[in-house]
Amino acid sequence: MAKDKKDATIRKRQLIAKANRTMFVTVAVAAAIVGIASVLGTFLVREMLFNAKVIGAQDKSISNLKSSITNTQELETKLKSLQTNSSLLSSRANNEDNALRVILDALPASENTAALGASLSDRLLNVPGIEIDSITVNTAAASTNTGETTSSAVATETSPELTTDQATGATPQSIEFSFSVTSSSPNNILNVIQNMEKSIRTINIKTFRIEQNKDSMTLSVTAQAYYLSQANIELKTEAIKSDDTKSTTTSSDAASGSTTTGGE
Repeated sequence: MAKDKKDATIRKRQLIAKANRTMFVTVAVAAAIVGIASVLGTFLVREMLFNAKVIGAQDKSISNLKSSITNTQELETKLKSLQTNSSLLSSRANNEDNALRVILDALPASENTAALGASLSDRLLNVPGIEIDSITVNTAAASTNTGETTSSAVATETSPELTTDQATGATPQSIEFSFSVTSSSPNNILNVIQNMEKSIRTINIKTFRIEQNKDSMTLSVTAQAYYLSQANIELKTEAIKSDDTKSTTTSSDAASGSTTTGGE
């Protein structure tokens, strides 16, 4: 009787130990499943967010390209209409030139001080009865030097500086130049001033001085002309990474996802 009772106690302990082991294994397996599910869930969420970011960048690129195509078509239409513009045609230096050449001459894409000096001597100052004393063309000056004036014996005139192009954000750069001419007739001096007023290229007269001598009159002018560096439009490939960093590359990266962006 005592032996049977002892055996029953041992079996109970064995069953309890077995149940504990089963419970431990069950909890461990459940914890592992929950952990794996959490990791996979986090990974899937990150992948979804990353794919959404790539798709958003691609949509933006497509929108930019469509806008660029539309803007290009509108620009072509406007350029064609300008080729027959009467004002541009009448302002050509040579009748054989394209009307659009006037726009390029009015605001060149480079400094080209030699061309500016030649234009002064061959066109603006090329007036019968005018003797050119000196022409000086400096390199590009800072366009922020506004409102500068200098006192003169007879008169001083200032014109407002060109302002930043609001449409493109580009700032015209200034080239400072000066010249001095002499003539025995005031009308010839007046013709020089009128030539500067009629010039298709914007000229900002900072100072001018007229000196009357016994047999001649001298005009001294300090002024600025302008040029605007050409805009560069190019396509670029931008790799988008999952860690919210971006790097510009020249080829697509299939592992990290890539998108091509177009400039407007």
